[in-house]
Amino acid sequence: MTFPDIKVAYARVPGCPARTLSKLIDRLSSSALACKSGMAASRSRGTSSAGNSSQRKPDPALVWHRDADLYTARDLQRKLPDAFVFALIQNPFERVADSFVSVIESEAPLPTFFADNGFSKDMSLDQFAARVATTSDMSCDNQLRTQTSILKHEGRIVPDLILSMDRLHLQWSRLRGQLWERSNVDIGPKAPAISTSARVQELAQALTKSPAARELRRRFARDYVLLDTSWNGATPVRSASPIRISA
Repeated sequence: MTFPDIKVAYARVPGCPARTLSKLIDRLSSSALACKSGMAASRSRGTSSAGNSSQRKPDPALVWHRDADLYTARDLQRKLPDAFVFALIQNPFERVADSFVSVIESEAPLPTFFADNGFSKDMSLDQFAARVATTSDMSCDNQLRTQTSILKHEGRIVPDLILSMDRLHLQWSRLRGQLWERSNVDIGPKAPAISTSARVQELAQALTKSPAARELRRRFARDYVLLDTSWNGATPVRSASPIRISA
């Protein structure tokens, strides 16, 4: 999800990470609309009236269509190579548990991918985990695809900054600083609440004792490396200059 007017892109990991950052994406949409409105006002009425235009609140119905573009990694590299790209990732067992809740335990019909690949509504958690562990990463639904694969293009991790759900409250200032430096957007000092239910946490803990636990760890091994990198602050960021924003 890309906001060309403010040169920011969000590499979306579906599920809980996307739900957690929904308000932040709304904020970036508003900033992109204000930027676009300001530039349009400057061209039509001069710079003096652009300031007032940029303060207008966006029409919520138009935010997605007007201010966010869906770019592939290839598109991003070609059209907006200097964009700041960020992502939020999650512990793999929590992702599997979240998928179990949304796919198996919900009242919604089984999605096509799951129906066509040996999943069923009467599966136990252990059965679901065992099926996930043997599902090919290249052909699976994005709910179960490794986050590393989602975020990688031509052998390279695309985001400049990767945050983890486990430590988002500690890493938020890094994202805030980068967005302020690059796009003059202040997202505030407080990280959003993590959108993980008690049921998902319970199931994620149960998965650690599942017969399929070892295979799941093997299946998502690259994601654990990515989590470790994020926790250690080693995720590449193009600029490391100090940023000061008033709280």
